[in-house]
Amino acid sequence: MTFYFIFALFVLLSSAIKKNGEIILHFLVAILVFIVGFRAIEVGTDTINYKMYFDVIQSGEYLPVEAGWLAINNLVILFNGSFETLLLLVTLLTMLPVYYVCKKSSVNPALSLFFYITLYFYFYSFNISRQILAISFVLLGFHFLKNNIKLAFIAFVLLASSFHASALIVLPLVFVNLIPDKIVLYVSAIVVSALIGLFGTDLLYNLIELTSYSRYLSRLELGNVSGNALYLLLLNGFFLFILYFSDKRETFFKIFFLYIVFSNMLVRIPMGSRLMMYFAVIQVLYLPLFLYTTRKGDNALLISAVVIYAFTIFFKTFGAGDILPYANNLFN
Repeated sequence: MTFYFIFALFVLLSSAIKKNGEIILHFLVAILVFIVGFRAIEVGTDTINYKMYFDVIQSGEYLPVEAGWLAINNLVILFNGSFETLLLLVTLLTMLPVYYVCKKSSVNPALSLFFYITLYFYFYSFNISRQILAISFVLLGFHFLKNNIKLAFIAFVLLASSFHASALIVLPLVFVNLIPDKIVLYVSAIVVSALIGLFGTDLLYNLIELTSYSRYLSRLELGNVSGNALYLLLLNGFFLFILYFSDKRETFFKIFFLYIVFSNMLVRIPMGSRLMMYFAVIQVLYLPLFLYTTRKGDNALLISAVVIYAFTIFFKTFGAGDILPYANNLFN
């Protein structure tokens, strides 16, 4: 953990360097690719499952998995690649959209990478690689949605769903800018959604049982009220802080707002956080934009609050998915 914390600090400090920003971005992304792309099969709870998938596909047997994931596996197999080749290819495909949006859509690419690391998206790629690959293409779609290129957004969401069907949950965001920019709406929505999430789980269960996601509910327990209430206090407090100081509340802000609302509602639902990751990833682009565009308040206060929030999520989540102990194939 110490290494990753120091590396996150290094990325944060790199965001303050004005010159050679593109070179710094290349260097940081290369390190991230190296660490996760050459990880050993023991790193991450799902990595060994992906090896089993690879072996089944290689044997020619039928595997009920999304077409995009099958295509990547078959491509590696076609060129006589190994499972280690697949891990590296998936890592490159995951990081390429992240690199692109940091370069093209972020006001500070290194700062966006800092949030990508500390908000744990990077570390989930050690484990749930298939879903994180989908999330990367959703993030790329958000870049085009902000620029009002809706067909490109839809195309990238559909591409993302070919790796993990759950990506389709963000498709309605094509209409996100229809949300009225009203303070009373934002505050009311987070209060009501938090109450539903903490005390209205029966209603949510009845709705979720109508979907394929219901299979998770039969074997996992609800989160406890007190622990999740504390988490929502942090999350919603941070949102209200952002809301108070924000000058512009456009596409990225509204997606961030929906992330808070749905996180509130699904806070106690088993595996609910997995669905919210598609919305949460907007923070990679929105938080730097917020820091660079707001004219309210003291800049040092704003930066400190956002960085503390990011590190709080980092320390709260770190280790999830059995990413430690880390081992690298090149040094075995």
